[in-house]
Amino acid sequence: MAIRTRIDPINRDVAAIVNASLSPQAQSETVAEFAREQLAEAEAQNAAALGTAPAHDTFVDGAADAPLESVHVPGNITFVFHLLTELFVYVANLLDQHSPVLTGRYKRSHIFFADGQEADPQRPPPAMEYVFLNTTAYSRKIEGAAKPPESPQAPEGVYEGVATMASARFGNLARIAFGYRAPMGDSGLEDWASTTRQVRRRGRTGSDAWNRQQPAIIITVR
Repeated sequence: MAIRTRIDPINRDVAAIVNASLSPQAQSETVAEFAREQLAEAEAQNAAALGTAPAHDTFVDGAADAPLESVHVPGNITFVFHLLTELFVYVANLLDQHSPVLTGRYKRSHIFFADGQEADPQRPPPAMEYVFLNTTAYSRKIEGAAKPPESPQAPEGVYEGVATMASARFGNLARIAFGYRAPMGDSGLEDWASTTRQVRRRGRTGSDAWNRQQPAIIITVR
């Protein structure tokens, strides 16, 4: 998933700099130079907003990684910035950094989903909703359900704080919220809910489903 910045030489801005009396090669070079200026501006804006300039792919008249000067006027130059990948990697790194460590199990159990399917945050597929969650039984206790906190290493929890930090940095790109989600598919969620004394004591319809809800960071693209 990425955000596209398109440089189209038939638009008003580019048309103004392309002199019809120039040779086709000179016209292409003029458009290429304009595209470089626009790329530099976009990279500066991204760096200011994100703290880093995200990677991008270049397409010239639909061809990947072609020289900018190869554009045929009229044609198009498209820069595809991998902004969502930056967001997902940022969240994954924060979860890793803020995870309490005893056996390392919690730290290894952060899972990333794209529309309910487990995915790689470094290669996210197109989706409407992305979710990070932890599959360990005690993740809800770490998040603050336990009094005193389950882990002295993370007395304020993990997921809610990371969601807040990610929203502060990437809130202009996506809606990032803390909530609860149940894992989908073969994600390795421990089958613990139906055996807890809490569920047996309550005996309420839907309590099993609630106990399968894990603290999550829920990301929807704006």
